Amino acid sequence: MMRILLLILLFGFGIVACSTTNVPQYNQKEFETANYQKNVDNAIDAADLLSDFDQNNIPDSKVDAADIANLVQGNLYYNQGEYAQAFPFYNILALKYKDPRIIYKAIICLEHVSVTQEQAQNLNSLVNLFIQTDPDSRLARLFKIRMAISNQEIAVAESNLDSLMKENSDNGRVILLFISSVVSTDVGPDSYNTLVEFANYVIANYSSYPEAHMVAILSYAVGNNTDGLDSQISYIQTNYPSWLIPLYWSADLLVRNNHFVTLVKILQPLVTVDNPDKVLQNLYVAALFNLKQTDQAKAYLNTQLATGVNHNNILIDLGMLSIQNGAYTEALIYFNQVVPNNKPLTNVLALLKGAIYDYQGQTSNAIVQYRLVSDGPLLAISDIMLLNAYLNTNDYTSTNNILDKLAQQDKLNDMQTILFKSGYYLGESKYRWGYDLLNRKLSVYGKNPEYLYQYAVFSGMMNYTKQSISLYKKYLKQNPDRAFAYNDLGYIYADQTRDYKQAKKYADKAYKLAPNDPNVLDTLGWIYYKLGDYNKALSYIKSSYDMNYSVDSAHHLVAVYLALNRQDLAHAVKIIDKAQLQQQLKLQVIYKLQVLLSYLQFGIEVK
Repeated sequence: MMRILLLILLFGFGIVACSTTNVPQYNQKEFETANYQKNVDNAIDAADLLSDFDQNNIPDSKVDAADIANLVQGNLYYNQGEYAQAFPFYNILALKYKDPRIIYKAIICLEHVSVTQEQAQNLNSLVNLFIQTDPDSRLARLFKIRMAISNQEIAVAESNLDSLMKENSDNGRVILLFISSVVSTDVGPDSYNTLVEFANYVIANYSSYPEAHMVAILSYAVGNNTDGLDSQISYIQTNYPSWLIPLYWSADLLVRNNHFVTLVKILQPLVTVDNPDKVLQNLYVAALFNLKQTDQAKAYLNTQLATGVNHNNILIDLGMLSIQNGAYTEALIYFNQVVPNNKPLTNVLALLKGAIYDYQGQTSNAIVQYRLVSDGPLLAISDIMLLNAYLNTNDYTSTNNILDKLAQQDKLNDMQTILFKSGYYLGESKYRWGYDLLNRKLSVYGKNPEYLYQYAVFSGMMNYTKQSISLYKKYLKQNPDRAFAYNDLGYIYADQTRDYKQAKKYADKAYKLAPNDPNVLDTLGWIYYKLGDYNKALSYIKSSYDMNYSVDSAHHLVAVYLALNRQDLAHAVKIIDKAQLQQQLKLQVIYKLQVLLSYLQFGIEVK
C-alpha cells in the first residue's frame, strides 16, 4: 500500500472546480503535491455536489423515535469526519428506512474507510440499494458508472459519464476525481479490458480536464497497460510537470497487483534523471527488490549515492539491500550515516540497528539504540528488547526497572508485580533473582496460594530440597486437585532424592488428574528410568517429547536410549539449543523491523 498521502487521495473526492467553457488554463502550482493534496483535503466530497434529493422531490424519512438517537449519533460522527464510527449508525438506518439520503451517507462513510473485503461487499450492496431507491438521480448515474464497468457494460458507463459532464460541466473535475477513486479500488480482473476502453473514451472526450488523465493513468495501471501508462506519463510530465500524485497513485496500483516488471519499465526513465523524485526512486528500488534484481538495485543505488541527491534516502535503501543479502555489518555502516528527519523513521532505525547489534552480540551498542526510542507505538517493543539485553548482561537493576514499568502499565498490585517478575526470571533461568524477590515478601504474601506455589518452585530450582518439598505439601493440602503441583513434587523427589517410592506416589496422582500433560508424562517416565525400567520410561518420555519437544524431555529421551543401548536413536534426538533459538528469534526481529522500515521507506513490503 502507498503512504498516508495516497490513502487520503483514494477517499478524498473534492477539489476546487474550474469553469470549462473554454480550454482552461491552470496554475501549475496547483499541481504541486502539497497544494494539490490541500485542495483535496479541504474540499467537500465530490458526490455532495451532485446530490439532488430536493430536486427529485424525495421526502425525508420519518425516523421512529427509537432511532432518533442513532441518527443524531451518526450525524455527529459524520460532521466531525469520523466516518468509521458514523457508518454503523447509518448502515442500520439505511437498511431499515431505505432513505437515499441516509444510504448516501453510509456509502460516503465506506468510501472513506473501506479496506476489507467485507467492507467492499457492504459498499457494493449499499450502492445497489441507492440505485434502487433513487434510480434517476445524478448520484445514481455516478454510481452506475462503477457498476457498469464492473459488469463490462461500456456503453452504459460512457452514457452516464456524458450526461453527468453535460449537466455539471463546472464540476467536471470533481466528477472525474471521484471516478478515479472508483477505478482504482472497485474493478476486478474480468473487467480490465472494459476499464482500459473506458479510459480511452475519457481521454478522447474530456482531455481538457486534468483529472481525465488521472482516470486514464489509474485505469491503465490497474489493467497493466504499458503503452497507455507511457503515453499518460509523457502527457502529464509535459503539461503538468509538478503533478506527481498520478504517478505515485498509479505506481501504487501496479505494486498492489504485483506488476513489478511494468513498474520498473515505467519508472526507469523517471529515476535516472538529475535530481529524481524520492518517492518514485524508492518505488523503483522496491520493485527491483521484489524481482530479486539485487545487483541492478545496488548498481543504481551506488550511482545515485555518488550524486549526493536524496542522500539519506539512498543510504536507507542500501542498508535494506544489505539486510536482504545477510550483510548485517554493511547494513549498519549505511544506517549509521543516516540522519533521520522524523520521529517514526528515528524510532524504526534505532530499533533495527539495536536488533542487528543484538544479533551480533554487541549488547552494549544495542542498548544505546533501544534507549533512543522515547515514545510512540514502538516504545513497548523497545522496552522488551531492552529487557532482554539487560538480562543478558546480568544487569539486575535495569532489568528490574523495566519489569516494574511493564507491571505499572498493566496496573498490577505489589503481589501481582512480584509474581509477574519472578515468573519472567523463572523462564530466563535466573533462579537466584526470583527466589530472593519472593523471599523478601514471604511474610506478607506467603499465605496466598499463587505466591506459595511460586516460592516452592524457586526453592526446588535452588536445590533447597527439604524446603521445597515442605512448601509443595503445604500448597497441596490447601489445593488437593492441582496436577501440576503433584507433578513438581514427584519430580523433586525423583531428581533430588533417592526416595523413588514417594516420587512415583505423587507422579501417579498427577497422572490420574492430567494423563495427557507432557510434563506429567516426562516426570513419570523419568521416575521409571531411575527405577531401571527403561522400556516403561521410554513409552512415557517419548510421548512427552513428541508433544512439546522440550529440552528436558529431549535429554531424558537420550538417557533412556543410551540405557537401552540404542546409540543410533540417541544421536537422532533433536535437542533445541537455547542460545541458537535466541539467535533465530533475534534474526526474526531484524526481518520484522525491516518490513516495518520498508513500509515507511517504500510504502510496501519488500518480499
